[in-house]
Parts: sequence; structure tokens; C-alpha cells
Amino acid sequence: PDLINLGTEFPVQYGGGAGPVPLGTLPAGSFVTSHFLHFNTVGMDQATLMGQITFESDILAVIVDGVFLNWTDDEDPSNGAKLGSDTVNYPTDPRRAWELGAESFFRISEDFRTITVRARVNNFLDQTRVITEAAPPNIQDQPYVSANNFILGADEVTLDNCSSAWYKFEFELPPNFENASISGFANVDDVGVVFLNGNQISASVTAGDLNVDRVDNQGRAILSWPTLDAFSTNDQSHFTTNTNELVFGVIGDLSRFEPTGVEFNASVVFDEADFVIGDVNGDGEVNLLDVAPFVDTLATGGFLPAADINEDGEVNLLDVAPFVDLLSGG
Repeated sequence: PDLINLGTEFPVQYGGGAGPVPLGTLPAGSFVTSHFLHFNTVGMDQATLMGQITFESDILAVIVDGVFLNWTDDEDPSNGAKLGSDTVNYPTDPRRAWELGAESFFRISEDFRTITVRARVNNFLDQTRVITEAAPPNIQDQPYVSANNFILGADEVTLDNCSSAWYKFEFELPPNFENASISGFANVDDVGVVFLNGNQISASVTAGDLNVDRVDNQGRAILSWPTLDAFSTNDQSHFTTNTNELVFGVIGDLSRFEPTGVEFNASVVFDEADFVIGDVNGDGEVNLLDVAPFVDTLATGGFLPAADINEDGEVNLLDVAPFVDLLSGG
């Protein structure tokens, strides 16, 4: 599997390092990728296999024992994770274990990215799993709020849209906006977080907040019910010209059959700057003195309303021709 979230503390046989470190644990909430190595003699009585594999992320653990391999093939409520693939039929013979010794060993590089293996295989296969670190997914790329990604450790919340969901709303800002702010109050069932253009603007949620705790570690009220809770921001980097997205991520309680919900009111306040299209330096005239700041804005990917010559909400190459026309009196 490409991405696995360990729901509980997960025992592993060997931890990462220059050599094997017996028996440790990966903490609950770790995001990992599982890689399966299969050594087979393919008709020969014996074979020695050697090689290296370099991964894109750090090696966290290596599993070689047959019992551990059997245990991690399939999802088991006691281990909180499934490291095997649904499309593979794994053997259960204890001889599948990779017997480590003088002629069979692995080494992990100092940067934890490369594993070097030497496997002395007899007339039965050897297998192992290599567990590497995986980045958590961007929760806003998902259709529903996954508790395993959104609030680590809240196993009771599912991906069912009756127990968690996104609610998206939009508002517009003109190209010449400045000093923007948004403030509001929301009542959500059961708890939630609000984002403005992907930026979180309310208190964070943890697993305990599904039950009794309704404040974050800074003492801010978490969006919940039955009372209205505040959210706000005046950070200008959170706002954009034209369409802005206000998104509520709402998580339900223990029952997957209880629908989520949100009600809110919000106020968006901003000023509109006075400007003349093409007067990028703000001296009241459109002339050659505006060329340098126009080019700077274009090169840095910034936004100045006066440099948005075609008034499409962006400063890009489409503004160059009309800017030249303005300079030439067109």
C-alpha cells in the first residue's frame, strides 16, 4: 500500500539504523509506506541474492520474522494497521522468515534512505517488509474529513459522509482590495475547523475534543456545538483577488449515522485602494517610470492592482501588451 496510517502504537522487529536494532515501536498516527521484498531460488537449491534499494524517504523499520510477517499481511484489530496488499496471497509457512546471520544480513545507510541486502536462500523463499516514512496527505485534497488524518487517534470517526464532511463557501474580492479581514461565529456538529483559501483560521482539533475538551492548547474555543464559537483573520496573505474559499471541515461523533452540520455567519471587511491602471509607482502618471515596478511585479509573481492592466485579477504576461499600449498612448 502507498500510504498507511498506524492507528495504534505499532511494534516492529528492527528499527532503522546502521544495523538491525531489535524490537521497537512506531508511534500511533505515523504515516508509512510498506515495501515487500521476495527472495526465491526459482528452481535452484540455493542462491545468494545481493543488492541495494534506495527509497525517497527514511527507512523506519524492517520486518523479517515469519510471525511478524503473517501478522502484518492482513488487517488485525490488535495492530491497528494493514501492511499487506489486498491483491496478494501471502504464504503462512514459518519458513518464509528471512533468517539473518553471517551470510544473510541487511545494512541501512547513515541517511536512512538505502538498504543493502545479502540473502542466502535455500529451497524455500525468504521474505521481508521494509517500512518507510510517508508524508501525511493534504486533508483538503480529500472528499471527506478522515479522522485518521485530521485528528490523529480518533478511530471511531470514519470516512462516511454521514459522520464527517467538507462544507465550502465562496466570496469575491476586487483586484484593488486592501486591509481585508473576516470574522464570524459558527455552530458545528460535532467539532470542526475552518480554512480560508487553505489557511486554518480557527482553533485546532484533537482526538479528545470529540468528548469533553472544547479548547485548544492556547485556550481558544474550538468550533463545536451547541454554542457559537468565533473564527477570524486579518492576515493579508490569507486573502486573494476574485474568488475566495471558506471551507469548514466538520467531524461527527461516535455514530456514523448521525449527519454532520454547520451554521455560521461571517463578515468580510476590506478597503478599495484608489489607483490608476498603469500607474504602478503611484505618482499619478503613467509613464516610463512605471516600467521598472511593473517588471518587478511581473518577475516576482506579486500583485499590484495598477499593474493588472487587463483587470483579470492577475499580473502576468497577458498584461504586457496592454501596458505597452498605455505607455505609447494607445
